Amino acid sequence: MMALEAHGLEKSFGAVCAVDKLDLEIPKGAVTAFLGPNGAGKTTTLRMLLGLIRPDRGHIEVFGRPFSSDTRGEGRRETLRRVGGLIEEPTLYGHLSGLEHLEIVRRYRGLPKSSSLDTLRSMGLEAARNRKVSEYSLGMRQRLGIAMALAPDPDLLLLDEPMNGLDPAGIQELRQALREMAHERGMAVFLSSHLLTEVSLLADRFCILRQGKRLFSGPAADLQDLAKSRLRISTTSSTKALECLRQAGVEAQVLSNQTLIIELDSQGLEPQKEAARLNHLLVTHQCDVFELAWQNSSLEEAFLELTNQDDSPRPEVTER
Repeated sequence: MMALEAHGLEKSFGAVCAVDKLDLEIPKGAVTAFLGPNGAGKTTTLRMLLGLIRPDRGHIEVFGRPFSSDTRGEGRRETLRRVGGLIEEPTLYGHLSGLEHLEIVRRYRGLPKSSSLDTLRSMGLEAARNRKVSEYSLGMRQRLGIAMALAPDPDLLLLDEPMNGLDPAGIQELRQALREMAHERGMAVFLSSHLLTEVSLLADRFCILRQGKRLFSGPAADLQDLAKSRLRISTTSSTKALECLRQAGVEAQVLSNQTLIIELDSQGLEPQKEAARLNHLLVTHQCDVFELAWQNSSLEEAFLELTNQDDSPRPEVTER
């Protein structure tokens, strides 16, 4: 079941289209990573999903209910009780402590008294609960912002670059916490990030945006399948093997005097059969092969292949 669905979202700032006919699905019980180059429209999209700005076109449903900045009344309040969000840097008050920030959220949301300390503890801030936020490091401030988003124990959590400012230990702790929230408690987690290595260890699903348009939405395995796979061939003579392959219409690159790399579109191909075909071709032409190995594309390679396509220049827009 989807926690949030968006259909045909559009948002422009002047002559610049920041989000263009975007469809989006955020399922329960999973971590969905929202990826894209700077200026792709990620923050603008998150602001629309939280009702902070109004889309020019399209509609949003949260837990099956229509939701927008125009939604009013008890229905909106009931929906927002189930949603937590952090957009860009958290808004904090330097003269207040971490615990006082959580108390503000607790009272506003009508939460139990124990929730403030419990939430700070989950973000590793219990020891600093009485320190003024002006004394917090960047990473501590970021963790406090995430704690404030988590305070109401939401069913849907929307985070914009939550790993900014965190050290490696903090990133690992956050990764573990988010996975537990999604997989064990059934929370829907949707986060934007530019740290591809980290999200590859965290996310169950990916949505990739480029110039306001959705390029991909689905599981990580499907994303990697979109990229080219590479077959490494080790032979006694790469020069002879290269000539043999080219005569058969197969392009290859020489890595060394004994190793070739062949890039192939993995869609529709059975790796074992393709490797066997090329091996047979080379051996038939007296090119001795002593190794064949498929190299799967990394998430980063798949992402770059999708987002680095040639396009006409696009004016820069500051996401709002």
